[in-house]
Amino acid sequence: MKFLPSYAIADELFKISSWLDTHTEVLDWVEADIQHKNLKATGRNGMTIESILRSGFLLRYWQWTYEELVFHLMDSEVNLGFARLPRGLYDLNWRLKNGYKKAVFEGIQTGCN
Repeated sequence: MKFLPSYAIADELFKISSWLDTHTEVLDWVEADIQHKNLKATGRNGMTIESILRSGFLLRYWQWTYEELVFHLMDSEVNLGFARLPRGLYDLNWRLKNGYKKAVFEGIQTGCN
């Protein structure tokens, strides 16, 4: 994974990313949480479990709204690289609001409160 080394936050996100890479069991927990929700197939390619987890981390870490998260993912190579999302994901706002929010965020909020 490539982060811009001149930014302190990039170094911090790189360390967090490395930790997530070595603790892949976290992905299983997120996937299990998503599978408990009644999601309907839409025909779209959704976000990966890893991108959902990493986007959720950024959302909570920075305390962004969904709109702010979308902006920062589209505007920042560091955030986009951390979330492991491909560049040019024009329907990112739809994916985050419909896939991520409904499937994961309520579960994460419940677990954190």
